[in-house]
Amino acid sequence: MAYAQHKSTTEVETLAAALQVSDDPETNYLMGGHLAYCGQTNAALEMLRKAIKGNYCSYPAIDADPFFAAVRAKPEFAEIRAAAIQCQNSFVSQRGR
Repeated sequence: MAYAQHKSTTEVETLAAALQVSDDPETNYLMGGHLAYCGQTNAALEMLRKAIKGNYCSYPAIDADPFFAAVRAKPEFAEIRAAAIQCQNSFVSQRGR
């Protein structure tokens, strides 16, 4: 909300740093998208990483989700994307058992 209300960058950064990781990995994915949209790249990538570690595979969604457009060129995104692909592949292989 602070970003949409045109609050200062410092205030947005302070609020982003105070976000807590959720027990729900889908919530972490959504927060990551909002952080990326607000220009909080590091926090966004960390939240996305937490979502995938929580088995919210999010691939191929992260390739099309407009909220992550600003972070796709970051090297860290490529690593997170690879983890998401591995997560999805693992899920698919176990689903058939």
